[in-house]
Amino acid sequence: MDLVASHLGPDRRTVQLHLGDGTPTFFRVAELEELVQQLQNRFAFSIDAELAIEIDPRTVSTKTLSPLARLGLNRASFGVQDFATDVQQAVNRIQPLDVVERALSGALRQCTAPRRFVRP
Repeated sequence: MDLVASHLGPDRRTVQLHLGDGTPTFFRVAELEELVQQLQNRFAFSIDAELAIEIDPRTVSTKTLSPLARLGLNRASFGVQDFATDVQQAVNRIQPLDVVERALSGALRQCTAPRRFVRP
């Protein structure tokens, strides 16, 4: 982070952040809060920045989603490989439809949370 931030300079605004590959929701909330704090300390985010996270629906709950919304993450994608059971087994990622629906429903309830990640 420091290396990239040092090349951007203080006047350059960051307009997109993507925490991806489904792994961010494997972190504890405190670890994600620390990561966000470190990013805030190093980068100047545009007021309308897209702050995205990829979510593994098997690892997320309301307990996880609420803090993500409070942190200002304003876009979520779900790492769903396929709904066919044989494909899920082949890629070792079993994600029943009801698990995905529950995660999506929880994320949609968080859509109105205020942004707190953006630094003016």
